[in-house]
Order: sequence, then structure tokens, then C-alpha cells
Amino acid sequence: GVISASPTVSWSAPSTGNATYYQVIVRRVTRTANSFVRSGIAVFYTTSMRVQVPRGVLVSGEQYGFQVSAIQTQPAEPGRPWKPALPLSSGSGHSTIVLVK
Repeated sequence: GVISASPTVSWSAPSTGNATYYQVIVRRVTRTANSFVRSGIAVFYTTSMRVQVPRGVLVSGEQYGFQVSAIQTQPAEPGRPWKPALPLSSGSGHSTIVLVK
């Protein structure tokens, strides 16, 4: 597929359990002679089920993939909401490779 340079990435809630927060990893995907190379370029954390990728993160003409992880954990340390506490469970999903127009 083809996306804009500042897309909104959205997903559905997990079918089991309740996510405390979500982690979204943006990866640039480069094709080599025999494979694809994925390079992580940005990570977002949110409690909603959507993230607006800011302008300047994605480059026109490049290909990207997104990984969304639902993370369930105990309350974090005060002032450090994204530092997970134990016990922790998670599940991830991956997008198709998309081209930025």
C-alpha cells in the first residue's frame, strides 16, 4: 500500500486481556538482493489505539513497516509511566510493508 508522510496508525484492542499501554515501532524496510533489512527509526507509546506519526519521521519514496505491541503491566513508578513493572505480558502484530508517497 501507499501512505502519506504523516499517517495515523490504528489498531483494535487485544482479543484477550487489557492493555495498560501500546508500543508502536516504526521500521524502515530496505530490500537487498536476497532479503529485506528492517531498521528501527522511531518508537511511540500511547494508551489509545492510534498514533499520528509526525512529519519528518517518514521519508517519501521509502518503505516502512509498523509493529504494535499491547503491553499489560502493573502500575509504573511515579513519574515514569512507560517503565514497565512486573508481572508483564505482551502481544505484537505487524503491518504489511508500505510505501510513503
